[in-house]
Amino acid sequence: MKVLSVRQPWAALIAQGVKRIENRTWSTTYRGPLLIHAGRTIDTRAAQILAAHGVQLPELVTGAIVARVQLVDCVRYEDLEPELAADPFAEPGGWCWVLAEAQALEPVACAGRLGLWTLPDNVAVPRRPAR
Repeated sequence: MKVLSVRQPWAALIAQGVKRIENRTWSTTYRGPLLIHAGRTIDTRAAQILAAHGVQLPELVTGAIVARVQLVDCVRYEDLEPELAADPFAEPGGWCWVLAEAQALEPVACAGRLGLWTLPDNVAVPRRPAR
């Protein structure tokens, strides 16, 4: 299965279904199921901004698979449908990866990688969402 590493707190927001757009400087032709890996780095600036806006974050797990989503599209910001372009997480100037059907998972420890990568055979991810 394909995996994308994302810094926290963004990975947690994707797992919660709050963040439906992931911004990247590169595109992909891949569409379908995608696991979200919470990288070991926490974007402290983002965490402070979100806290200032009253966004409650769960404990930020790092170095683990935390969610399963569907990657439904990957388009330039300028080509987004108006509803998605209004999304607060969509950023001009890059590629917007459009995510749907987010399911938080019980964290599964795993080393991350850059780019879109394939989950190693020795890492088992539960099929059921976290409770």
